[in-house]
Amino acid sequence: MDLKNIKICISEDVAKIQHNSDILSQWPISSVEAMYYSGPFFMKLLAESVLGSGDSADDLFKNGFYPGKLSNLIFFFLNEKVKEIMGAENYSNLLNLIISKISILREDDLSLRKNSSTIMPHWLIENDTDEVSARRTVFLLDNLVEMVNPIFRSFGVQLFFDKKYAYRYYYRTGLDFNVVIKSPKEGMAVDYFEHVISPENLDSSKVYKETNGKLSGMDTDDLNQKLVEKVGDIKGLNTFDRKYVIQQIYDSFGLKIPNEQLMFLSSPFPEIVKEMYIKTCLIPIEYLEKGILNLIK
Repeated sequence: MDLKNIKICISEDVAKIQHNSDILSQWPISSVEAMYYSGPFFMKLLAESVLGSGDSADDLFKNGFYPGKLSNLIFFFLNEKVKEIMGAENYSNLLNLIISKISILREDDLSLRKNSSTIMPHWLIENDTDEVSARRTVFLLDNLVEMVNPIFRSFGVQLFFDKKYAYRYYYRTGLDFNVVIKSPKEGMAVDYFEHVISPENLDSSKVYKETNGKLSGMDTDDLNQKLVEKVGDIKGLNTFDRKYVIQQIYDSFGLKIPNEQLMFLSSPFPEIVKEMYIKTCLIPIEYLEKGILNLIK
């Protein structure tokens, strides 16, 4: 694992994300606000969870740790206050541990830039299915995952790659089964954090239901109807506020929100935090990259 080059890659991709997206207008709150409120409370519990997750791909998958899910944890480190509260040594140790576990699951540390292969789960196809257009299905699944995992959608969907195909694995959707969508990956571009810059060929896809590692073909019309109904159910049952966002972050890792975290949620969000973030977005991208790299060294 070339830790130095990986951190350069991370800093470049984070800088692009800040410059190319309006993060402050994210639904239902901004990621800046979400990370401010989860902050050191979440990081402390997360450290214990990651440390006990094992050092093999099978162990990581068994514990629900996927490379996209792990890579998005890096955003929680992009705050000087977190480094100050955790202490520089603990901060660096946990960050490097997370990066090392991501590298276990990617055959090349920068594989998503090169669009090469990743470690795949041991899926067994029980019955195959015909090729279909999965555009509508992906649209509905992405919206459902966003509602269940607001802001951090990667806590509910994972990308896998072999030499020819991309696999979208939707696993935390509120449904009683998971979904795998297999599509030709030519032309697909993805950053380190698994943000899709250019999609795969969704017009020639195979859609599977996944249960206990076994894949079976699904009727997409039936699946799409279930997804529409599920979106409606979640929309009607939930209040999408700050508490909901933080609750879903904790739930996605099987963690319980500590009482001090719940008390902190009721405090007002400091405008100075938002103002500081806006200033970083105005910095020339090459300087922003260097600033992020210095923070995560």
